[in-house]
Amino acid sequence: MSVKVRTIGDLALLVDVSPSTISRVFNNDPKISARTRQKVLDVAREHDFTPSRRKRSVLNRELRILLVTPAPDPQIPHIMEEAMTLFNGLSNAFFGSRRILEVMNSDELTNNMEGGRRIGDGVISVFHKLGDEICVKLKNAGIPYIHLNRTVSPYVSTNDFKGFSILAAHLSTKGYRKPAYLGFIRHPRSEERKAAYLGAMIRLFPGVDPVIEEIPRPADVTPEILHTLIARGVDALMCFNDEMALRTFTACTEAGIGIPADLAVTGYDDVPAASLSNPRLTTVKLPIYHVAHLAGRWLRDIIRDRDTPPISLEITGDLIVGGST
Repeated sequence: MSVKVRTIGDLALLVDVSPSTISRVFNNDPKISARTRQKVLDVAREHDFTPSRRKRSVLNRELRILLVTPAPDPQIPHIMEEAMTLFNGLSNAFFGSRRILEVMNSDELTNNMEGGRRIGDGVISVFHKLGDEICVKLKNAGIPYIHLNRTVSPYVSTNDFKGFSILAAHLSTKGYRKPAYLGFIRHPRSEERKAAYLGAMIRLFPGVDPVIEEIPRPADVTPEILHTLIARGVDALMCFNDEMALRTFTACTEAGIGIPADLAVTGYDDVPAASLSNPRLTTVKLPIYHVAHLAGRWLRDIIRDRDTPPISLEITGDLIVGGST
């Protein structure tokens, strides 16, 4: 029985080259050797495969897009809170195409790819980095993928550096003199936010020594930590995210610390709970819809055309000013 060739991944397996090499052959890349080009074209002709036929097939059939979340992690509960916004952005990116959006975590993706099974047409990694082994398997299978809100190519992400810089500028404008940074230990996004804080201290608070406090998880915010920071002259606290900021609210209540009279507090993400806090939390709203929509559009184009260039795009969120500053 002859082998059926439906995708460039199928053709790549027969020719024993990568899917990207197949794409470059059909796009007349001059860097492909004449020998490789001829071998690809001969096998494609033998199996009656053309990229135009493939494109029509992709446009007409139902696409299966996998949204891959991290394995359960207590530091990222806002993923499900933002799920509807994320789904709307992705769904609208594929408007006009039949598609199924299926959610699984990274462990389930790894298990589903055992034995080289074809799992779908595209993968969107939500708020975490795909493992190197999985990326290799996806490339070998000719399945495109993109990272959402992680700066690992290809990706579409929020610009945390600019977002935190906006928060620092807001505190400076409000007259605060010594903000501190309260972050996570070893969190993948913490370094960029901490770097933005340090840069803002040099630009906006010259001569003031930076104060950085890092803890393992939001629940570790205590009245003792806050009293120590205030004793060091800190009058504003830039928290890593909203969850940490809201934990700080609780610790302030326990410690008898007024917000913002004794300590201003900012968050990051604008999760739904932030709008319900008293006072309303000052934070940065992540453009989740736009991030998801742009990531989905790129994935749609690369599934259809295969020659779409890699994407590395960052979007700045909006400042939400509440009564906590």
